[in-house]
Amino acid sequence: QLASDKDCMGRIWAARNLGGFGTPRAVEALAKAFAKERAWGVQIEIAQALGAAGTPEAYDALVKCLPVRNVKARRAVVDALGTFKCAETLGHLKGALAAKDSYYVPAEALRAIGKGRSKAAEKALRERLTVDSWNDVIRWGAIDGLARLNDESLVPLFLKYTELGNHYLSRAAAVRGLGAV
Repeated sequence: QLASDKDCMGRIWAARNLGGFGTPRAVEALAKAFAKERAWGVQIEIAQALGAAGTPEAYDALVKCLPVRNVKARRAVVDALGTFKCAETLGHLKGALAAKDSYYVPAEALRAIGKGRSKAAEKALRERLTVDSWNDVIRWGAIDGLARLNDESLVPLFLKYTELGNHYLSRAAAVRGLGAV
């Protein structure tokens, strides 16, 4: 069904179910389908299914999906990669930070980096706090990523970004960060 259903909702249903299995065969089918899929909405569901599978094979498949052309699908791939807590994930996600065709892909990469909860992640996130972008999307993503580290020593940083003069989206992210820690 994932490979041949003409209706995208049927393919989405198949992707969600295959992701729940997490078997090597299911992951292989998802990876093949992602490469052939033309609808970015279905690609998003396939990326989420691979993330839900949580296997090393699914991780490898997601890494291969990173260069996908559609930024919405790439954002989903980056988010799914963030669910894997392995050392090389940070390197792959840092590559997504260089996206020039979207502000949202680097922002999502910053959130995913925060899920890793490593000291290297904190350094990468702090570096992006100085990056200006449309609607402060990248700084907002960095603050969200720092909040996911769940480190109380970041409270003064969050308080700094709640102050008047900062973009309202970054201020909201800082308030959420305070709540998280």
